[in-house]
Amino acid sequence: MMAVDGWALWSVAIKFLGLLAMAGVVGGSFVHLLADRLQFPQFPQLRCYLLASGALGLLMTPFAFLLQVGGINHNGMSGMFDGGISVILLSSTLGEVLGLRLSAFALFLAAIWFLADATSRRYRHETGYLLCALSALLLCVSFAFTGHTTELFMAAKMLLVLHVLAALLWTGALYPLWYLSGTAELVKVQKLMRGFGVLAVCMVVALVLAGIFLASQLLQNPGDLLTTSYGITFMLKLGGVVVLLLLAALNKLRFVPRLQEEGVGSLQRSIRFEIAVALYVLAMTSWLTTATGPVGA
Repeated sequence: MMAVDGWALWSVAIKFLGLLAMAGVVGGSFVHLLADRLQFPQFPQLRCYLLASGALGLLMTPFAFLLQVGGINHNGMSGMFDGGISVILLSSTLGEVLGLRLSAFALFLAAIWFLADATSRRYRHETGYLLCALSALLLCVSFAFTGHTTELFMAAKMLLVLHVLAALLWTGALYPLWYLSGTAELVKVQKLMRGFGVLAVCMVVALVLAGIFLASQLLQNPGDLLTTSYGITFMLKLGGVVVLLLLAALNKLRFVPRLQEEGVGSLQRSIRFEIAVALYVLAMTSWLTTATGPVGA
C-alpha cells in the first residue's frame, strides 16, 4: 500500500466535500424539476439543500486548488499561497478544471435565484432549469481534464462524463427524494418515485457499462484488482455500488408499487440506508482518485 501524506489526506477530505456539492447540484436540481412538474407543495428545505450544495462547491473548488499548490510546495500552510506555483498550475489543465467548476457553481447559484419565487413567470423557471442543466454539464465535463483519466482517448472521456453524470444524479437525488416523500399525498409521491425510477434504469446501464470500460482502461490486467491498492479500493467502491443497485431495485419493485397500501415508512428507511451507502461510495471515490492510482500512473 502506498504511503499517504497529510496533504493527500486533506485533498481526499476536500474532494469528498466537493463531490457532495456536485451531487447536490446535479441530483437536487433534477428532483426539483420533477417535483415542480408534479406540483408538489412548497419545499423550502429542498431549496436550502440546493443553495448549500452550490455554496459548498463554490468554497471547496478553490480550496482544492490551493491544497494542490501546497502539496507541491511542501512549505506548510503558507505554501498554499505560492504565487509562482499557482500561475504554473493555472496555465495547466488544473486551471481549466478550476474555471469550469467555479463557473458551474456560480451559474447554479444564479439558477436558484430564478427558481426561488414560485409566483414568478414561467420563463424565469425555464431559465433557471436551463442554467441548472448547463451547470451540471460543466461539472461533469470537468472530470475529463483531471485525475487518472486525462490520458484516455476521446470516446473514453465521453463515457467518463456519462458515468459521472449518472453517479452524481443518483447520489444527489437521494436526500431530496427522502425529504419530498414525506411532504405530499401518496399519489404524488408514487409518481415522483416512478418518474425517478425510469431515469434510474438508464443510470444503472450508464454506471455499469462505463465503469467496467474505464476500469479496463486504467488497470493493466484483471489481477490488479486484488493485488494493487488501486484495484482493492476499486473493489471496495464496487461493493458499495452493488448494494446501491440492490436497494434501488427493492425500492422500484417492492416499496414504490405498494406505497398507497403500506405508506412511506419502509421507502424512507430504504432511502436513508441508500444515502449512507452513497456517502461510502463517494468516500471510496475520493480516496481512489486522490490517494492512490493505477499501476504505472
